[in-house]
Amino acid sequence: MIDAALKQRLVGATVLVSLAVIFIPMLLDGTDPTEDLMLTSNIPERPDNQFKSRIVPVAPTEIPVEVEAEESDKSADASDTAAQEVAEETEIPTSLPLADVDKSVRSAVTAWVVQLGSFSDKANASKLETKLRTKGFPAFVDPVQADNITSFKVRVGPELSEQLAKDLAAKIESSVKMKGIVVKYP
Repeated sequence: MIDAALKQRLVGATVLVSLAVIFIPMLLDGTDPTEDLMLTSNIPERPDNQFKSRIVPVAPTEIPVEVEAEESDKSADASDTAAQEVAEETEIPTSLPLADVDKSVRSAVTAWVVQLGSFSDKANASKLETKLRTKGFPAFVDPVQADNITSFKVRVGPELSEQLAKDLAAKIESSVKMKGIVVKYP
């Protein structure tokens, strides 16, 4: 048998020869190792300091609404028609030019809405939304899921400041006789 010291010398020599075969060609290939360095950045340029909000003020527009009247609702429709005529005569501010908004409001990216109800049935939420839209308010249904239960919140707005949302809530209360709460949105 081969002596243990001789075995260690043979294994060591084999390792050294293997390393030389691998690394010597890499060192002597004649290329400049600094050529592969990245000379330019792939990071995009810094954007300008102009902040753009993702919240778009609601522009006053006519919203087509289809309402199916039932026999029992015909008497209520007559009173709703009179209230709708009053609402059409009253101008409801639905947006505010960004230049008129306080700088602290612009930088906060916060909007405000008036929440008028939370329903487990989407049909009930849609009925209230339709009623509010016929009165001229920018209403929408916001589905919210919590604990695997979806609720449908009926909201009006958004407004860029809390005070405008409170004013809108007062107009809703006087027109529709419903008291809403002002909450941050989204």
